[in-house]
Amino acid sequence: MMTSKTLLLTLGILLALTPTSFAKGSKVFDALDKASSKKSIEDQRKLLKKLGSPGKLLKTIRSGRRPNDALSAGTHTETIKDSFGRSTDLNIVVPSGKSPKKGFGVLILLHGLGGNGRQLVPQYQSFASKKRLIIIAPSAKKLPSAGAAGPNGASLPGNEDTMGREMLQHWWLYRDTGFALKGLSFIKKRAFIDTNRIYMSGYSMGGYGTWNIGLRYHDNFAALVPLAGALSRRERYGMVDNQSRPLIKNGRYLPIYFIHGAKDKTVPPESDRRNAKQLKELRAPFIYKEDPNAAHNLMAFLGRGSNGKDLNNWISKQRRNPSPKVVDHQTIGKYMGRCFWIEITEESGENAHIKAKVVGKSKIEIKTENVKSFRLYFDDSLVKTNKSIKVTCNGKTVFNAKPKESLDAIIHSWQKREDPALVYSREAEIKVPSTGS
Repeated sequence: MMTSKTLLLTLGILLALTPTSFAKGSKVFDALDKASSKKSIEDQRKLLKKLGSPGKLLKTIRSGRRPNDALSAGTHTETIKDSFGRSTDLNIVVPSGKSPKKGFGVLILLHGLGGNGRQLVPQYQSFASKKRLIIIAPSAKKLPSAGAAGPNGASLPGNEDTMGREMLQHWWLYRDTGFALKGLSFIKKRAFIDTNRIYMSGYSMGGYGTWNIGLRYHDNFAALVPLAGALSRRERYGMVDNQSRPLIKNGRYLPIYFIHGAKDKTVPPESDRRNAKQLKELRAPFIYKEDPNAAHNLMAFLGRGSNGKDLNNWISKQRRNPSPKVVDHQTIGKYMGRCFWIEITEESGENAHIKAKVVGKSKIEIKTENVKSFRLYFDDSLVKTNKSIKVTCNGKTVFNAKPKESLDAIIHSWQKREDPALVYSREAEIKVPSTGS
């Protein structure tokens, strides 16, 4: 029998979940989307200021985005654009039934050379439906030419991202402005998503994409599953790619399950063997399986014995921790500075590195290499934001105060990730002290 106290509590919960509260949340996310298109921080502040204080906005954002125009169950094909103005189709499969309490997970699938977005969908569709995962699978396009204008006037350099572009009919762009993460951005606006259950898998060319996108933006993912891929096209020809190799360090805390055929001559297994060796040295959470009898077609391997079931069971167990006490991030370009609650804002050389560690509830220790400045977001699940927090960088105190709430922190932390779990209301802009200071 329901007591009066229980009844009042139940009514309170129901009132908290009224259409009015959802409508308010919708306005906040709409404002964040509009703010992202504004160049001026003042214009961005104006859009958010009228909706509430930074603390109230954070509470609304953390509750998650529930779109008014959510995609229905079934198969959909949408068109998305990347930052270079290229368009492609995005194949989407939404499981039937109600959304899970915390939202749908997302499985991003990257196809191989000569394929399209539908190539891997049959392999994963039954599993994704059972585990309440929305499949998104874009089709790759020919890479932009070297020097093509990109976001904020940045051009695409002639490095590993674009090697052999003239010879390839299409390839994955390894930037957060490419189709893979643009597709993720799209589905976050059209479905209620649990951002701690986002996975990426790719085959062959898609295996390259999974390694490279996943390691550049590792804070997005719960796990990676590259199949018959490699870290670098240069390593396809027996070379060691010293430009891309440092990315493996970003697999230190990221679960990765990768498979290769020992007889693969299309994408030889040497690069994946090297990946496994480095990940083992890092004590990373990975599984590497090499089929001694397989060539480049791994579908037979996944269908043999318990191989496919083992992989699916492993994926099912992976969840991202959005508030790690240690953040360790390696860059190989100035376009990939953000990772969880830390963001490199200016580098002083190639291959910047930052490692941040929370000590207790009132101290953060940071070590850097080739970093001039960074932005620190204060995660209230890790530190006591209502008290003074001491921050040291390379052994020197760079911040020792109670962090203040600001709209700027909301705006900055929302940009690029659009992830409710990685938004913060307090930040500090910090310059790395010089060696002699």
